[in-house]
Amino acid sequence: MLTDDDKQWMLQQQNEQREHLRQEMKGQLNEQRESLLQRMDGLQEYLVHQMDEQRESLLQRMNGLQDSLRQEMKGQLDGQREYLLERLEAVETRLLTEFHKWASPFEARQRTHAAALRAIDLEMEALQEKVKKIEEGRRPS
Repeated sequence: MLTDDDKQWMLQQQNEQREHLRQEMKGQLNEQRESLLQRMDGLQEYLVHQMDEQRESLLQRMNGLQDSLRQEMKGQLDGQREYLLERLEAVETRLLTEFHKWASPFEARQRTHAAALRAIDLEMEALQEKVKKIEEGRRPS
């Protein structure tokens, strides 16, 4: 049978072992926590680096797409401008053609009327001369 001193010694030994285990476990947990923190820091740096690379890659792709879209839009706008210029030139040509069709007979009629008016003016002058001669012949001298 165990004496009270033996029991007390055993309890003290158990307490010392528990404390020793507690300290040992605390040290191991601290080591593991430090190890995990270091690994997490490394992982964080890796992820930040990867995200930076992905961001740069994405920015380059976006810039490339933007340049491509600019070129495509410029090409389309140039094509539309050419099309509009061609259409405008066609409208101008048709307008000038129609004006010429209208103006040619009008100009011919105008020349005919101008020639008729000149002939009338000449006839009027000739008649005025005749009237003048007739009036001079009737005047008492």
